[in-house]
Amino acid sequence: MYTNAVTTTRQRNEETVRRLFAAFTANDADAMEELLAPGFTAHGLPPELGAGAAAMKGSAAVMHAGLHDCHCEIEHLIAEMTWWQRATRPAQRTLASYSARPPAGAP
Repeated sequence: MYTNAVTTTRQRNEETVRRLFAAFTANDADAMEELLAPGFTAHGLPPELGAGAAAMKGSAAVMHAGLHDCHCEIEHLIAEMTWWQRATRPAQRTLASYSARPPAGAP
């Protein structure tokens, strides 16, 4: 029963991401507003685009104004994963690792 709940949540999350990318590709501000959470934070976008959903909608508008055939395509959608990061110094000595389990093939 627990597996079904996780699968259902994962599928809903994947569908939400696909709908958001479709809305961005269509420059559909209303759909983006509907899909983004009230506390959404857009990281890495110019501050003049605003904050939250306004920044995402502004980003889509700028992209579509500058690129005639602007579209987004999802090549790989990762819905489940263990986050892993390793910080190193130039001598490649590990300073810190954060994870329950490193990705396959990681040293």
